[in-house]
Amino acid sequence: MFITNEILERYNACESGKKVFNRLYPNGVEIIDLLNNRHISDEILHWGAEYLPVSAEELEKYYQRVNVVDSTNCSMSSKITKSNNIFKSTNISNSNFIKLSQNVIDSENVSSSQSIKTSKYVNNSISVEYSELIVNSKNITRSANIANSSDLDYCFNISNGKNLLNCDTMYNSSLCEHSGFGSFLIGCHKVLFCSQLNQSSFMLFNKPISKSLFDEIWEQYKTITKNVEVIKDNSNIFYDGAPILRFDTMFKKLGKDFKNWVKTLPNYDNFIMYQITLCEEWL
Repeated sequence: MFITNEILERYNACESGKKVFNRLYPNGVEIIDLLNNRHISDEILHWGAEYLPVSAEELEKYYQRVNVVDSTNCSMSSKITKSNNIFKSTNISNSNFIKLSQNVIDSENVSSSQSIKTSKYVNNSISVEYSELIVNSKNITRSANIANSSDLDYCFNISNGKNLLNCDTMYNSSLCEHSGFGSFLIGCHKVLFCSQLNQSSFMLFNKPISKSLFDEIWEQYKTITKNVEVIKDNSNIFYDGAPILRFDTMFKKLGKDFKNWVKTLPNYDNFIMYQITLCEEWL
């Protein structure tokens, strides 16, 4: 195909693109020659491949130029290897359904994110590895159902958390380890069913408990909750949804047996459970 300024205007090319074209090719140019010009940005080439009536040969040459290899359904993307259904992304390998993202490896259903490895259902996040259902977060490893959080490892069902290790079902908490089902916790180690604690250890319902008893209850808690599946609220192939973080939803998945078990624990406090969950059924 021979491109001229008139053709660019007919297909509504942007003004900046037309300026570049007219400066380099005032008399027009064959697409194949254009693709061989390394001074033409990938963005301009993406536009041409998307909107101009190019031939199969020209399209193949375009994919070679932007380094799309062994991949299908790649639109406005470059440096793509063994991937499918990629939109406006770069440096993608062995991945599927990636949109507006960079540096993604062995992942699927990723949108508006960077540096993602072996993960799925990730949106607007940075540096995520071996995780699932991550939104608005960064530096997340081996975790699932995370929102608005950073620096988490081996965590599940966290909202507004920072620097957490092996924690689950918590919100507005930071610098905690091996803790669960809590809120507004800072610098805590091995606390369960607690709220508004600072630098505390071996606590159950905001009251002290022996290490041996805590460890026993913690193992019971992890066994009961381990089979709770991650819930998605969005079925689009390009993931742009959010994790389910409402605690009443978590309770429904756990069922009556969980509630009955909680009420048999030492130090049980229904008001603490209400503080954590904001569910009146605990009162």
